[in-house]
Amino acid sequence: MVKVMLIDDDVPMLKYLRQLIDWEALGYEVVGQTYSSIKARAMFQELRPDIVVTDIGLPQVDGITLADEFIRLQPDVRVIFLTCHAEFHYAKRALLLEADDYLIKDELTDEQLIASLDKSKAKLLEKAGTQEQLSYREDVNRNLDVLKDTLYQQLAKGADWEATVGYARRLGIEWPYPAFMLAFGDVTYTSFFRQYGSADRDLIRFGIYNIAHDVAQKHEGITVFRAGESLVALLNYRPSLTFNEQQYLYSYAKAVRHECQQYLKVEVNFKFSANKLAPQTIASACLQMNSGKYKTFYAPLPEDGIYRHASEASSMIIPVGRLLDSSLQSLQQAASDGDREKWESSLRAVADTASSYNIDPAELIPLCARQLRLIGLKLSAQENDEAFYGCFVHALSLADLIGMMAWKLQQYEQQIRLAKEPEHTEPKLTQIDNYIYRHLAENISSIDVAEFLYMNPSYFSRYFKRLTGENFTDYVHRYKIRIAAKMLETTDEPLELVAAKFGYSDRTYFSKVFKKYNGRSPREYRVK
Repeated sequence: MVKVMLIDDDVPMLKYLRQLIDWEALGYEVVGQTYSSIKARAMFQELRPDIVVTDIGLPQVDGITLADEFIRLQPDVRVIFLTCHAEFHYAKRALLLEADDYLIKDELTDEQLIASLDKSKAKLLEKAGTQEQLSYREDVNRNLDVLKDTLYQQLAKGADWEATVGYARRLGIEWPYPAFMLAFGDVTYTSFFRQYGSADRDLIRFGIYNIAHDVAQKHEGITVFRAGESLVALLNYRPSLTFNEQQYLYSYAKAVRHECQQYLKVEVNFKFSANKLAPQTIASACLQMNSGKYKTFYAPLPEDGIYRHASEASSMIIPVGRLLDSSLQSLQQAASDGDREKWESSLRAVADTASSYNIDPAELIPLCARQLRLIGLKLSAQENDEAFYGCFVHALSLADLIGMMAWKLQQYEQQIRLAKEPEHTEPKLTQIDNYIYRHLAENISSIDVAEFLYMNPSYFSRYFKRLTGENFTDYVHRYKIRIAAKMLETTDEPLELVAAKFGYSDRTYFSKVFKKYNGRSPREYRVK
């Protein structure tokens, strides 16, 4: 099937086009249609159609300008223009873009549309060579990320260079120059847990990869890969006196960091390899970057979050032995006593000792994980968050490790506080409370809970009102605000962050809800 996208600000015209011919019988699939040029941009990026049929006289961005953008993004796309006007200057601009046809709406027949589409299809097949080649290209685009994973494995294993280059070329990746440079990027999980739950880890990693890929489109010569927990950017460049490869890669990493902070609210730190890697040394550089991932564990984080030299930190590593016994015992006791000031002091002592002795992170991280689990058991806190420990073991800095420990201890505190509150005599209300607690950062509805309890939504609403004396929305707000108030009392987290953790994306709305159920605004409550 040849994929077609339709664009026209006249909605009846869109309907007319869909009904004018039997698209599927003719070998075409209308994968998308829109009346908005702004929406068309996003739709094109997502759907990647083979043929675009667009009106010229669109508001905001005219069809010819839009087509020019599409051709820049996807040079093989074919374009057919529709218009109510037959002015020569329109046709001239369309011809400059090498459009396949220029059709007048009022005169459009099914024969004309079919002829224009077939002309576009013929040019597609001519450029692709055969229909099989076109299908192959679609398969590659559909599975590009998985195929790139295989390509990176070939690079990292030092496979035959000519075979690797050939494989890359089949994916549309060209490495014409003799020199390379690597950058490894990793999310700091402390920043991740400020915004998300453990279950969101894979989704956010995918979002980071997509951002890195999009930024790479504006930085010629950079190919982005996924490598386990890390993001890998490979720069291919021609060595010259006028080109500073490190500065170029730095500008790329800085842009990725900025967009991840802006759109995902997470920090991504980068480490660079040596300059001027030859093709034969890429594998050893990948191995060195992976095996030396803890080289900067104790190094101060550069202000820009980018280590330009992975070897800029101390490599002297000391076994942990019993160096941390005293600090960890103090931490356990303080957490058991619920004394936040003391356990924060104990965490600082752990960090100071580990940093002073350069304790081996490969021993330190599992030791701290075991200590957290032990504290959870002693507190009888619910400990079923294996996804958290999946993140914890990938800490690449002391600050990130200690930050995650503090976050987990705060979670334990919150669970203990809730457990001490009077329990409901109604079992279903306990189930409802547990469901709300597990989805604090989401905007859940009575339908969500009804489905969870296998109840009819209408019946559930009536049942819940009889059970609690209030509607479900008020109950959820009251429940969330009660926990949010505890957080405002015990932390210095910004109001925006507190709001986000409870599913309120707008600070003003959160303040309004908080005041309704608490009697004071969040700011007034915090300074009481």
